[in-house]
Amino acid sequence: MPPNYEIRTVSSRLHLDKRIYTIIKEMSHNSKNMENITLYNIRQHFFNAKKYPKYEEVYEQLKQGPDYKSLPAQVAQQAMQQIDSDMKSFLHF
Repeated sequence: MPPNYEIRTVSSRLHLDKRIYTIIKEMSHNSKNMENITLYNIRQHFFNAKKYPKYEEVYEQLKQGPDYKSLPAQVAQQAMQQIDSDMKSFLHF
């Protein structure tokens, strides 16, 4: 029988003005797009070439795109590196 325990959560409510909210929402959307386009390119290369692409290859393909340019460089690169790491883990590389 599992021990008795209580799960507690903490929630925070941010009170942002409309301008800040719009900026955060847009950057979140752009980051999601960057992750999706990175994942799509990695999967397409993997299925077509039957090998996993190097991070540098994917970076070169995407760095001139609108999704990459819509984010600060470090944010876009971090999103790409996270997807690269996740896919390598998933595929056991």
